[in-house]
Amino acid sequence: MVSPGGWVLGLEIREDIVEFSRQNVAASSKLRGFEFQGYFENRNCFIPDIEERTFDRVHTGACCPERYLPKLVALLKPGGILVTPSGKFILFVLLILFCFWLPDRHPLLVFQGLTW
Repeated sequence: MVSPGGWVLGLEIREDIVEFSRQNVAASSKLRGFEFQGYFENRNCFIPDIEERTFDRVHTGACCPERYLPKLVALLKPGGILVTPSGKFILFVLLILFCFWLPDRHPLLVFQGLTW
């Protein structure tokens, strides 16, 4: 669900899946009587976005290699949420204000004024 004025961006590396998604959304929108607020792009989510967009929510369906997790976290706006499979786990990351990434560890969520 998207709030009024919001939109969805779907990223997929395979063009045939992008087209499949567009067709499914169009059919579902027509059937259910609503307008889809968003679009799909054929690109890899791990390649930096030229527009440097950030998002309220990032969900991935494929398992994210641990070395790429910082790239997904960087896509989040403050208060944004990331949900992704990674290794044997499904990670849920809530970006409070900013995020530190330490080698060989999961992201640390940091509250303003909290010191380590």
